[in-house]
Amino acid sequence: SQYKQAYERFSYVEKSQAAKEDLKNMNLACQNESTSPFTYGEIPFETVVEILACLGTHGLSSEDAGTFFDIGSGAGSVVIAVGSQRRFNFQQIQGIELLPSLHSIAMQILHTSKIRASFVNGSILDISCADWTKGNVVVCNSTCFPLTLMDDISRLATFMLPGSFFVCLTNELSPSAGFSLLEELRLEYSWGEADTFVYVKANPSKEIILKS
Repeated sequence: SQYKQAYERFSYVEKSQAAKEDLKNMNLACQNESTSPFTYGEIPFETVVEILACLGTHGLSSEDAGTFFDIGSGAGSVVIAVGSQRRFNFQQIQGIELLPSLHSIAMQILHTSKIRASFVNGSILDISCADWTKGNVVVCNSTCFPLTLMDDISRLATFMLPGSFFVCLTNELSPSAGFSLLEELRLEYSWGEADTFVYVKANPSKEIILKS
């Protein structure tokens, strides 16, 4: 498959090691790697397909699925998977990743594929570099994210449009984000099974008030 061919270039170990080197160079390393918000893990192609199928049962259009964002996209596995699948037609597919080595790997994989997508190297909390709050579907591999980061993500998610979907792992969105929980799934990931929360934005989005 196109996905498999793209990902044969770099092993899981190579990508994990690249993340560790970035953390060290950026002074973000954590003594306990298993609790670091930057712990590397991947969402397999089959799991991405399951997540999209779930969204399809809740109204995601296969012909016009809109814009897809993966926030904290790592080496780009989710973006490449979404671009490889044929059921849902997204007009834009983008991943946002803070660690430069993982972003570089994602770009190299993308350039060797025929997938129409893009990657941004930056913070998921800085929507000036990539405004994921405009996405119709946002996926967040949040298993190792601390509650403070989830609160910040939830705050930004309040600006998403009604009817948009948000999918996160292990850690839930704050109720204040204005989403309704559609499904709680138990799906397979590179590290094992994890709770997967599927939300839809139910309330009108709040206006962003820019500070002067």
